[in-house]
Amino acid sequence: MWTRATEESAAAGPRPRSRRQTRQFPSQQAEASCFLQTWTAEGVRPDRQVLFLHGALSHGLRHAEMFEWMVAESRGRLQIHALDLVGHGQSTGPRAHVERFSVYEHDLLQALVLVGESGLPCALMAHSLGGLVALKTLLGHENALPFIPKALVLTNPCVRPHRVVDFPRADDLLEGFSERVPLLRFPRVHKGRDMVINPVAANQFETDPLVPKYMTARMVRELWYAAEQVRALSYFLKVPTLFLVSEQDAVVDRQATLLFARGIDKRWSEVIEYENAKHELLHEAIGPRVWRDALAWLDRRMETP
Repeated sequence: MWTRATEESAAAGPRPRSRRQTRQFPSQQAEASCFLQTWTAEGVRPDRQVLFLHGALSHGLRHAEMFEWMVAESRGRLQIHALDLVGHGQSTGPRAHVERFSVYEHDLLQALVLVGESGLPCALMAHSLGGLVALKTLLGHENALPFIPKALVLTNPCVRPHRVVDFPRADDLLEGFSERVPLLRFPRVHKGRDMVINPVAANQFETDPLVPKYMTARMVRELWYAAEQVRALSYFLKVPTLFLVSEQDAVVDRQATLLFARGIDKRWSEVIEYENAKHELLHEAIGPRVWRDALAWLDRRMETP
């Protein structure tokens, strides 16, 4: 189902404050650990939860404003977890690097085990690279999942990336660098202004000390190959999925995302497109409207038995 973004509407009633808790767990990547944050309303017992995965070079804390808004807007019913992928944010490991894409997948499985301990129904929300990790995990590890997520929200998922580093896309060269000098750093192509129209958010992206200005050769290769693998598997996705897609995305191929969404059974897939928005959709000036669309859809899906 394709729709346009809804208009923002005000909600009445008291809005609880949220508190943030953190923990770490070992990554599948050697000598690395993953950082997991949780936002919960003060004095309210949640009855549902969302696990969020950030985009490439980013981290969960960049989305804290959205998490706090969602917890408050849900009147505390929603608890939100954010996983920093290995090599990102406050997780450890070489910056902007992963040995194998499967590390991300197994770390997500472990995070699902941890958040599943509460027994609360859980949905996934993921942006860009995080969306690719979520799709690869759901499609490639069905028998290893501790539970089937109730729903999946994807914002500009990295189904087909455009050029992401200052290096030509040549399979033989990329493969050679990845194997011989996997930690070789390539400068990222996109600046903050290429990622988001909102000038405040663009400046925050450029000045955030936790956002690298490069990506390693191995990470680039693993990202490309994972995206190639997942594009042919949309038919097999059986989790209700909402795609939130920007019309001015220079980072991932918008048409490839829409084609992927069309490959999913119509019972499971919905799409909302946003005009005047670039890749960092959740940080645009229209961000609160996007947050509201995502939360309203999650509410409907998580109420369904």
